[in-house]
Amino acid sequence: MRNWDDIRFFLALARAGSLSAAAKSLAVDQSTVFRRLRSLETHLGAQLFDRRHHGKYELTAAGDSLFLRAGEIESTTYNIEREVQGQDLQLSGRIRVTTPEDIAVVLLPPLLAEFKRLYPSIAIELLTANRFFNLSRGEADVAIRPGDHGAEGRIVPREVCSIWFGLFATEQYLRARGKPRHEVDLDRHHLIGWSGELGDKAFGEIIDERKNQAEAYGSNSLMAQRAMAEQDLGIALLPEFVGDHSNQLVRVMPRLRIDSGQIWILHHDDLRRAARVRAFVDFMYEALRTLPVLTRA
Repeated sequence: MRNWDDIRFFLALARAGSLSAAAKSLAVDQSTVFRRLRSLETHLGAQLFDRRHHGKYELTAAGDSLFLRAGEIESTTYNIEREVQGQDLQLSGRIRVTTPEDIAVVLLPPLLAEFKRLYPSIAIELLTANRFFNLSRGEADVAIRPGDHGAEGRIVPREVCSIWFGLFATEQYLRARGKPRHEVDLDRHHLIGWSGELGDKAFGEIIDERKNQAEAYGSNSLMAQRAMAEQDLGIALLPEFVGDHSNQLVRVMPRLRIDSGQIWILHHDDLRRAARVRAFVDFMYEALRTLPVLTRA
């Protein structure tokens, strides 16, 4: 194959199913993805995708064959890279850390400052998105995130702590609309809801039964939901560490708490001997477990 980059673009489009989604995952514009695809198809003399309605791309028989082989090559390439990186005994270099926006904004900055003081030669790159970056495909070195930890093959998970959600609003909103005492009282309130990828996650019946109330204001970003609540737009269901971090919000029905699983620190098994990764994972594990906002039972 003359250019591995063309294959990388092909794989992104095959996995995403549309030019816009592939371009977003590669951090390029759609015309670049389209140009790379045309170049690859011209070089191979084969049509790799059928263009469907609404911008959808589906693999042809030739595309299916290439997808299988290209995936094997990609996996082998990443395995070689990780094995080499895993032998690195130096406390220096770059670590790509994927984490949700709320953890990146609220929890990590002071911890990263302390880590930098202890390990000045290690650089940290934060990758924030609502999608899960795939550690097995080398999209990141370390993940700090909630959710299921067993879906990526040879991933080493460390459970940090539980995440609890609660309801938050401003005092001004509550004075205007009344302070709810029981769940049934929420029927008279505006609830700031979930949309996009976060909308597919279940956070309890409290929101699910009142989805029609959340239609006016919603977001796939927890930080955006918090910002809307701070502007008196309604009551938001937020991680306690996100809501408590705001000096404009107060707890609503503080006894109502929703267990939303755990925060995990994960890395690929091939990087377990990389000194910089081991130092970062050990530091973050201990630092996050001792944060007061995360240790409240």
